[in-house]
Amino acid sequence: MRAEHARGRLALASAAQYRAFHGGDDDDATRWRIVKSRFTRALLGAGYAEPRCGASRRRRREHAVWQRRAWEHLIRDEVDWKNHLDYIHYHPVKHGLVASPRLWPYSTFAKYGSSD
Repeated sequence: MRAEHARGRLALASAAQYRAFHGGDDDDATRWRIVKSRFTRALLGAGYAEPRCGASRRRRREHAVWQRRAWEHLIRDEVDWKNHLDYIHYHPVKHGLVASPRLWPYSTFAKYGSSD
C-alpha cells in the first residue's frame, strides 16, 4: 500500500507542476484529470494487474482504476458531513469485506467516534 501512496503523491506533485494550485483558482476538474491520468500511468507502469474491463471502457481507452461517474460534493453542514462519514465507514460492511467498520484497516471510523 505504501507504493500506491507514493505514486499518488508523485501524481499530485506532477499535476501541481503542470497546473499550479492557486488560491481562488477553481479549475479542479483539470487538476483531477491530470492527477488521475498520471497516477494511472505510474500504476500500470509499475506492473499493476488491471482487472478486465468492458467494451465501453476499451473503446474510450479507460482503465479500471477509477470509478466512473464520480463527482465532487461540497459538504453543506454537520448533518451532511456525518451522512458522508457513515456512508464511507459502512461501505466495506455493505460489500461484505468486514463485519464491522472498525475492522476495516484503512478506516477513520475510530477517529470520528461513531458506534456500530
